[in-house]
Amino acid sequence: MIGDNVPKILAAREDFDVRTAEVKNLTLDSTKNQLKEFMSGGGSVTIVKTAYDRPKKIVEIGHNLGYQPLYRGWFRLNGTASWKPIGSGFTFAVGAGQATILSGMSRPNDNILQLHFYDFDIFGPEYTKTIDYKYIIYIDPYKDAWT
Repeated sequence: MIGDNVPKILAAREDFDVRTAEVKNLTLDSTKNQLKEFMSGGGSVTIVKTAYDRPKKIVEIGHNLGYQPLYRGWFRLNGTASWKPIGSGFTFAVGAGQATILSGMSRPNDNILQLHFYDFDIFGPEYTKTIDYKYIIYIDPYKDAWT
């Protein structure tokens, strides 16, 4: 790769020589497209579970990219240290019982990302919990979205 008379920028992981490192050990290679962050953010929503209820909160994020981008998201119970990926759930104690809050994501169109937080158990205990969330939306370099 080096010495082929093609200008490039390369960086290798610590303890690897950029001139001989395998592709998996390069942290930057200007001959390849890299993931680029378009936007990120976070916030909180409160879920109130009452008897025979299936509460759901939807957070709508407008990105206006005109396509469905790659994204990553995480959530946790407010005040705890453990973040879980959106698309999973967590169970917690409520009095003598337990409750589970699940998460998911949808893309209703090419300009909006929705984060879903919900409890589907109509017979579960009542509670009020605040959920913290954070997300990163990546731009697709092939879509020329930055022009």
